Amino acid sequence: MLVRRHYWPSSIDRIWLSPSVPEHPELIALRLIQHVLPCAQYPEKDPDVCSVLPLLAQSPGASGPATSLVVAGGLGVQRQEDRIAAVDALLLLAAQKKLDPGRSCSYSS
Repeated sequence: MLVRRHYWPSSIDRIWLSPSVPEHPELIALRLIQHVLPCAQYPEKDPDVCSVLPLLAQSPGASGPATSLVVAGGLGVQRQEDRIAAVDALLLLAAQKKLDPGRSCSYSS
C-alpha cells in the first residue's frame, strides 16, 4: 500500500485506495488534484493535503501529466508546510528521472 491511513488528510476519502493503486500514481494524482488545486485560494479547505505528494513521487509506477500537475499545484498553495512537501515531491521526481520538464510545461495542440 502506498501510504498508511494517518498520512491522508481527513477530507480525502480512502475508499478508492486499493493495493493496486501504488502501481498507478497517475490515478492517485488525478484524485488529489481536486483537493490540492483549491488550496491555492482557500488554504483552510484541506490543510496538510500536500503531505502525501512525496509519497506519491516515491510510488513505483510511471508518473505523467497528472502527477506533474498536482505537484505544480502544490507549489502554489498558501500553507508553507504544503509547499515544502510539494518541493520534496518535485525533487524526488527529478532525482528518479520521472520528471520531464519539456513535457510537463508544454501543451500539445
